[in-house]
Amino acid sequence: MSTWNSWPSGVTRRRLVGGATAVAGAVLAACGDGATPATSKEFAGPKDELTKMQQRAQALQDEITKLQQAPAGTPIDQRTVNAKADQLEQLKKDIQRKGEDAQTSYNRRRQEIFAPLQDEIGKFLEVFAKARGINAIIDGTQVPLLYAADSIDITRSFIAEFNSKNPATAVATPPQ
Repeated sequence: MSTWNSWPSGVTRRRLVGGATAVAGAVLAACGDGATPATSKEFAGPKDELTKMQQRAQALQDEITKLQQAPAGTPIDQRTVNAKADQLEQLKKDIQRKGEDAQTSYNRRRQEIFAPLQDEIGKFLEVFAKARGINAIIDGTQVPLLYAADSIDITRSFIAEFNSKNPATAVATPPQ
């Protein structure tokens, strides 16, 4: 069982803030886009590599365009143009694959980091609901609600109780 004090490195305990209906979503939002110091460092290399590949692709595209727009009568080796075009197409495919692989790896790592937090909140939410005789909790960010009275929204009371039982080491800035 994950405890509040045993989260993976890179995840900072934060105080739940705001009025988001999805409490786990509120915590993830408080942590930004999910990038932690651990994931930012971990994925800096692939990000830099993709940036360099994109710059190389742009330079190739510029070379091809320059060759194609050369003044009439300028001797152009069509094999060179074709080779550069082929190289550009291969580079675009490599960029696409590397980007997809990096995104998949990032999503998997992000899930590994935030799963204990989501589990902890889920367990606390279940205890909270049972203690109050609540039979169902609907995540308004996942299920469209046409109308819900403020009196049935448990977000603020849940956040207050969660925060009282789990003091934060860092306080998140309230959403604006």
